[in-house]
Amino acid sequence: MLYISYIYYYLDMNIRNNLEPPKFISDNKATILVLFLLIFMSSTMINAPNFIVGYGLIIPAMMISLIFFKPWRGVLLFFSAHLIASLILIISRSAFTEIAIVSLIARSILVAILSYAYIKGKLSKPYEMMLTVVALDTIIAYTIGLSYFGHDAIEVGLDIYSLTYIPFVYIAHRHFLKGRYMYTAAAIAIMLLFYFSAAYFISLYTFIWSILLIAILYTEISIEKISRGISLSLILITLLLVYLSLPSFYYNLYASTYPFHNRLTTMGDGIYSYEALDRDVWSIERLRIMENQVTVRGYVATHYSKAEDGDIYFDLELDPEYSYMLSIGSIILRKGRIHIEIVPADQDYVSPPPIGAYVEITGTWTVDTDHGSWSEIHPARDIKILEE
Repeated sequence: MLYISYIYYYLDMNIRNNLEPPKFISDNKATILVLFLLIFMSSTMINAPNFIVGYGLIIPAMMISLIFFKPWRGVLLFFSAHLIASLILIISRSAFTEIAIVSLIARSILVAILSYAYIKGKLSKPYEMMLTVVALDTIIAYTIGLSYFGHDAIEVGLDIYSLTYIPFVYIAHRHFLKGRYMYTAAAIAIMLLFYFSAAYFISLYTFIWSILLIAILYTEISIEKISRGISLSLILITLLLVYLSLPSFYYNLYASTYPFHNRLTTMGDGIYSYEALDRDVWSIERLRIMENQVTVRGYVATHYSKAEDGDIYFDLELDPEYSYMLSIGSIILRKGRIHIEIVPADQDYVSPPPIGAYVEITGTWTVDTDHGSWSEIHPARDIKILEE
């Protein structure tokens, strides 16, 4: 949020004397500042889209590149940001390498094509450009997903939820064209608040508040009518609601910034160490490790099955005190249950319990970004049956 405020301050100080607000950002320093913002936004990309937020902030990063910058400057800016973000995702093992590379190529080409369409006058209105971004990105992602994964790629269709970003970027751009850079920065900051309220877990208070705030900006209240006292009050209310939204808001921040800290925050010990998880779990690039070792209790809700990778899996109805672990994907796709997986390395001494049993399970709490970002205990290292 502070970084976005600095971008606003720089734009305002450098363009204040212009008679007419610029149509595009052309200043080199401002472009570099926006580049760092787009790198972060692109780094939130995940293997498969989520409910509400789609693939993450990479889609609005495409929109910003297309409508805030001259066509080919925007193409270069997005490609540079996505390239750096892809390297971060690959090196930190926060996404599949092939997903990062395909995204870099396909989305950069898409931005270039849409820039060319703008030059030719085919897409001259911002909302047309943004709708086209979402529509074509969804079609391309769905086509590639079906070709590569078959029917398992059905969740790629959740990319359509990227439509939720359009109001934020549209309102930011409208204020930019009128020289209202404070409102532009505020709209982008509110979009980030919206994203961090629903990226993986639902933070209801801040989610609703972000929608109310962007609605206020849409009304175009004049800057003169918003006193410093009112602005400070809005900021304090936002901070209070963030506090009331804990721990969900924190877990969204943690999972969204995972590529930048996972090697520091997921060390663990023994069988719960990152190295042990990497050894025993198939494709650790699909998982966001929320806690290396947790213990939960609940009732076994489904019969166990065996996956193609050899994992034994079933779902658990958690006791109420563990409900904070349920992501949006868990609530919608797994009927409000947490997914449990026993890896082949543990199956000689960890047995799946019968349906209906009340159990205590110790393992690693993860979010699977390849399957609707539902929550898992994966791997489950120890299972105790407390009641049959």
